[in-house]
Amino acid sequence: MPTILKPKRSYTPTDVPTTGDLVEGEIAINFADKKIYGRDNANNVVEVGGAAAITLQQVTASGAETTYDVKLNNSDIIFEGTSDAFETYLTATNPTQDNTVTIPNVTGTIVTSGNFLTPSGDTIAGEGDALAYGIVFGS
Repeated sequence: MPTILKPKRSYTPTDVPTTGDLVEGEIAINFADKKIYGRDNANNVVEVGGAAAITLQQVTASGAETTYDVKLNNSDIIFEGTSDAFETYLTATNPTQDNTVTIPNVTGTIVTSGNFLTPSGDTIAGEGDALAYGIVFGS
């Protein structure tokens, strides 16, 4: 007759066992989160299955790539050059329709209302200024 193993289990999302729930070497499964936990010999409950223990730093350090979209929900991309008080935030306004912003296949600086300059470095227009474009044909 086969032996039946029946570990402690939960069907509640984010439910993690405590040291009072497990004895050393015992395991528990959270079926909602698809994670396995165990109590080690140092009296810690550790996750032994699932991806929650992996950090973004560990993923990028291994050179991992994805062919899937990365969706940020009410979040920014923050660029930190050096560890100081200044950062650059890439933020999207809450859209009211589907939009696409395409970065061209060229090297250069992205032009914003704060750096819209002439070749000599003069500001072409500030916020609220009228702006006209001239196109010259011929030689």
